[in-house]
Amino acid sequence: MTRQEEIAAWQKRLEATFSTNGIVGGRLLTSVLALEQQSGTTFVTTFKGYRVLIDAFFEFFAESLEKTILEIRTIGYPKDDTYSSILLEFQLIFRAFRAAESLACNGYPLDGYALLRNLAERVVVIASLIHGISTLEKVIGTDEAPKDRKWTLDDKQQIRRRRKREERRIFDLMTGRKSGLSPDAVKELELWNSMFDMQVHGSQLSKFGEVGRWMFEKEAPFSLGPQYDEDGAAMYFNRSTEIAWLIVRVLPYLQQKSRSFGMDWERKWQIMDDSFRFSVESLGLLGKKIAAVMIELVEAKFSFTPAIHYVEPRLEPKLGQ
Repeated sequence: MTRQEEIAAWQKRLEATFSTNGIVGGRLLTSVLALEQQSGTTFVTTFKGYRVLIDAFFEFFAESLEKTILEIRTIGYPKDDTYSSILLEFQLIFRAFRAAESLACNGYPLDGYALLRNLAERVVVIASLIHGISTLEKVIGTDEAPKDRKWTLDDKQQIRRRRKREERRIFDLMTGRKSGLSPDAVKELELWNSMFDMQVHGSQLSKFGEVGRWMFEKEAPFSLGPQYDEDGAAMYFNRSTEIAWLIVRVLPYLQQKSRSFGMDWERKWQIMDDSFRFSVESLGLLGKKIAAVMIELVEAKFSFTPAIHYVEPRLEPKLGQ
């Protein structure tokens, strides 16, 4: 038997063994996929205000990236090499946010929630570059790496250690005990981050929700597909709203010159900023402490306006020490 024949036989055996009604994986069509659609539809229709806000955000985010590419095609890249890396980071943040949103809109809000943690960290790092707290090389860990030879295994391990050390320093200066934020805000942000940890490591929040369903919904059938989880959905969209606001605040950094994206873009930026502030303040009216903390964080560490623009990240000792 040739290799091609072996591959064909391998595929046919899978098709014969795992087909339902003539479709490979067809069992999903009658159970899991239907529940995903049902749960996602409930999520979208229940939180209509969030849906309008986040769809407007993605529209504005996409427009900002399109304006960035147009500006590059018109005047080229800046002379230094870091701008393309910054643009790439924004592009990947957009995709990662869409991935989280896709999970939430298909019945898996807490799995989307887990992805938000990485987004939050990346946006904080971008803000640290704008402030002059760090540089791209320090964030990557290559600032002290050899430039005249191929890296050894020890070099790569040193780079990894420097990267982790720099991340800790950045977060301490941006959101931690050296940030200048109020002690209550620092404590609340630590709790905010620990909740992400619970889901990222072992899906603890998902487990608690499922166990609660088994305990208190005695008639609830065992289900492979998602069951609508209002608490999980609320956790997702609250954190999603906060992180999207931080992203809006750093988007002007994509401009190569101050206000180069134009007055219409600036008007839209202001509407987005006002809308996210309104949403976060509304959460505060429900008695959630994190609302006031996020406003404090934005005003202290993300106090950027459409007037800012890209400059090569350089350390500013007053801010970075």
